[in-house]
Amino acid sequence: MSSGPTETTARKSIKRLIETEILSRVDEWYEGTGPGVPGLLRKFGEAGLLGVPVSADPALPGAGGDGRLLLAEELGRIKCVSLVGALAVQAQFATRALAWHASTEVQNEFLAPAIAGQRLAGSWRPARGAPTRTASCTLRVRRVGGDYLLTGSGLRVANADPSGWICVSCEDPDAGSTAMPMRVVVPCSLPGVSILGPAVEGGHLPAYVSLVEFDAVRVPLRYAIRPESPKSDQDQRDEDRLFAAALYLSRIEEIIAVTGDYLASRRVRGGLAVSAQFLGIRLAEMQTEVACAHALIGNAAREKQAGSGGGTAVLMARCKVAQLSRTVPSLCLKIWGECAPRADNLISRMQGDMCLHALDGSTPEGLVREIARNLGFDAPAGPRNPAPSCGRSATRAGTFH
Repeated sequence: MSSGPTETTARKSIKRLIETEILSRVDEWYEGTGPGVPGLLRKFGEAGLLGVPVSADPALPGAGGDGRLLLAEELGRIKCVSLVGALAVQAQFATRALAWHASTEVQNEFLAPAIAGQRLAGSWRPARGAPTRTASCTLRVRRVGGDYLLTGSGLRVANADPSGWICVSCEDPDAGSTAMPMRVVVPCSLPGVSILGPAVEGGHLPAYVSLVEFDAVRVPLRYAIRPESPKSDQDQRDEDRLFAAALYLSRIEEIIAVTGDYLASRRVRGGLAVSAQFLGIRLAEMQTEVACAHALIGNAAREKQAGSGGGTAVLMARCKVAQLSRTVPSLCLKIWGECAPRADNLISRMQGDMCLHALDGSTPEGLVREIARNLGFDAPAGPRNPAPSCGRSATRAGTFH
């Protein structure tokens, strides 16, 4: 991204708020003894960092284009992963669909208090191709008179709060499975909504993700949010993916930087039978890959602003970041000598969060399939011969970002 005067001023404003409210007491936030997410969201809302103005300088925080990537980059550098998730959902993944597609009535009822930080906004969307890690996840939506009836279990919801609402992505029961997905705003105060607690118990896990059940929840039809066109829906998904790519890439950079400092101090634990020079070279290789991912994100953002590219550049940028999310934390954990599950250090905390929840619903395998389809490399429909066995089990699809 560029670093013009307007962007520099905006970045300083974001950094100042993060340093004052978060970094000075990050351990309290991480352990759950901080002053509370609702109060923090109000301060971000008052600063305009959660807003979505229709017309504004794209280099300002809260505006479209690079401004949103700028915010994502700075949020990704916060070392309290659960807090990053809560802020990102409020600023992008729960609210942007309303800003793009919702009626004025729904925006006034749900979006306005959310971007002001006065009401918590949650998000649920299915992650295609991801393995089940807890309870099986099911969601059924059907129309009953003037309402939608939602029944679901095992839903992993980011920012679920009894006084808030959830933006649920699902198929439109009135249009069939081939139509564009719709989103439904579900107030958590409705009868039948149950917030069961953290999605996974034990260890240092993203506390902002909770298991939620819907027991025949009746939602008015006016709470349904439908894209105006396939292009509009694609544009919004591309924005979500770019935001996620910038967010997670900043987190990866933090992992490399922290590990580099640790290596430079000559305090590598675990008795690794390799030289510090070799490990430094591996870190340099990873940082080079990060620079490539930055270039892909910048190129994708420019194409989106110019209205060209068809979304393939966005997919490639997001896929590159997803691949780095798999390789970088694992190697850095080896350098730290803390390869045991749930090892209590910053790297394992960040890796745990990236393994457990994808805010934009993306999986590396799904992204690669979309890229192949856009490039015309996908196989034609019809029966396929199974691949010959090589004596090894297939790699299980992961949910890394």
